[in-house]
Amino acid sequence: GFMGEATLFDVQPEGPHAVRLGPLVIESRDRLEGAAQVAIRPEAWQIGPSGTGLAGRVTKAAYLGHGYEYTFETELGPIFVVWPQVEAALQPGMEAGLTLARHGVAIVQAPPPSPS
Repeated sequence: GFMGEATLFDVQPEGPHAVRLGPLVIESRDRLEGAAQVAIRPEAWQIGPSGTGLAGRVTKAAYLGHGYEYTFETELGPIFVVWPQVEAALQPGMEAGLTLARHGVAIVQAPPPSPS
């Protein structure tokens, strides 16, 4: 049961109010200090045409009745996606572009190093 479980990704700082995850830039309302990670729920990923966002290739596709669960191989490693649309199903081997919705994405700041 992956449903709703967020995956943590390491990100690069992109100015004081954003981080970069591969080709994607994620904005933050808060000022970011130091290292951060981003927690992304499977339903936050949006599947678009190949050539947009983060390039991914489908390695697994499972039909759930109310949608699909996909695993994409990407430059960031495998990404698990819960997709509510059943019309345009993807098959393993197909390429797509992944972007992020506004919901289900949380920037997690690494705790500051404790003084030694």
